[in-house]
Amino acid sequence: MKLDILEIINEVKKFGVMYQLCADTRINVDFIAHIQKNQNVFEDDVLYVGKTSDIYFRQITGKHVNAILVNDNNINVEDILQYRCNLIILTIRKDITEIYTTLKMLLSTKSDFSEKSNQVLRLALAGKDLQYITDSFSDIIANPVFIVDVSSNILACSSNFEAFPTEKSILEIVSEFLQNNEDPVFITNEGFGCRQLICGIHLDGNNLGFISILEKERNITSLDQNLLELAAKVVAAEIAKNFCFSNVRSEFERFLDDILEERYFSSSLLERCAHFDVFSRKCCILTVAPKDAGANNLVHFYRNMLEKILPGSNSAVCGNRVVVIFNPTSDKAFSDAQLHGITELLKQNGLICGLSDPFRDCSKLPLHLEQSEKALEFGRNEGADQFVCHYSEYYLHHLLEAVDDLNLLASICHPSFEELKTYDEENKTNYINTLEVYIRCYNNAPQAAKALGIHRNTLDYRIKKIRDLLNLDLNERNNSLRLYITFKIQNML
Repeated sequence: MKLDILEIINEVKKFGVMYQLCADTRINVDFIAHIQKNQNVFEDDVLYVGKTSDIYFRQITGKHVNAILVNDNNINVEDILQYRCNLIILTIRKDITEIYTTLKMLLSTKSDFSEKSNQVLRLALAGKDLQYITDSFSDIIANPVFIVDVSSNILACSSNFEAFPTEKSILEIVSEFLQNNEDPVFITNEGFGCRQLICGIHLDGNNLGFISILEKERNITSLDQNLLELAAKVVAAEIAKNFCFSNVRSEFERFLDDILEERYFSSSLLERCAHFDVFSRKCCILTVAPKDAGANNLVHFYRNMLEKILPGSNSAVCGNRVVVIFNPTSDKAFSDAQLHGITELLKQNGLICGLSDPFRDCSKLPLHLEQSEKALEFGRNEGADQFVCHYSEYYLHHLLEAVDDLNLLASICHPSFEELKTYDEENKTNYINTLEVYIRCYNNAPQAAKALGIHRNTLDYRIKKIRDLLNLDLNERNNSLRLYITFKIQNML
């Protein structure tokens, strides 16, 4: 492995450079050697270390001289300008042995990195899986290695682990890693009892997870950091390669394709649903789609992660979106662990998802597919502050969207809306916003005050003022409902 001149200059700066002459920075050196007394023949690919008194420049033969010299005889720099030299002269009283050893170690380290980096890169061409990559990389760096996705699922773990990492340990590592701006970064976790070096796995600007080295069998070096960054790219390439081979349509995917493209007969729908166990119980439908078309090649990754989080589910990649049909828990759509995993996956990839109402009647499957897509669409358009957008929160949007007549929608709005809007414009107030938040919170004053970031007494004053201005009973059911619909319409228009 070769060292270039600029690398050498950077390394010896700590010794105190008195003068440097770089006639040709394109020259690389393969060897480090001591200068012999009165030496006048020099090889182009060797870096010589010695004293200025050891070399007599006027007798030099050879195209180039690459040398690091300790100035022990006050050499006249002008005497050597005529020679093609890559020359670094250091101040006096520098230990030549230390300089020589430092440069030998630099060359050895770079040679070692070159050899090991080639081994890492060859893993990408091996045609094996993530487990093979993990075990092989662990052998290269002589420490345990594991790979985790953003939902805290372990994708692979090297065979030299003394104990399999616990879910709690993984969650703590993921949390600390995501809070740190450095990559790679050192983390110490009690669950592992040692330091670990973590590097993110990225594909098209999206964070897929991380790969970690445990400092168990030997100390982690700067060389390991560079190799870990390279290994993270190999893992990302392997994941991307798997996505490319995920285009064969399964029976379930073809089934959903037919429904989404309306290529089905109602009479055959129940019969086709009977082929899939997921439809034997109450179902929900979750839809995820990237906003950026450039991230479409990640949909297979999202699908794989969601299938792990929701075991027993059926999923499909349909165009640029992932559709997952799953059986919810008895009282809510997700368990706490499932909700955490989905939220982390969506959060780390800048996504939200749409969730349908639960259903048992498979003949209503097309309607609930539309529900999940509409929940995603409306949640995205409104800039939802939550990652899971429930259709139950957007059903009214869906209903109002079906009304083509804008004049009809405007006529449905409560007349008090325009009255309060006019008052705000004339008096530079913003009672409309207060009323909207209050109505959205179902007239719950403490909740509305918290949402507005104001004191409860301030909210009570504003609501009383609104009631007086409009001469309106806000607690009357029809008034509250019509105002609720009014604000939905105004946000859509």
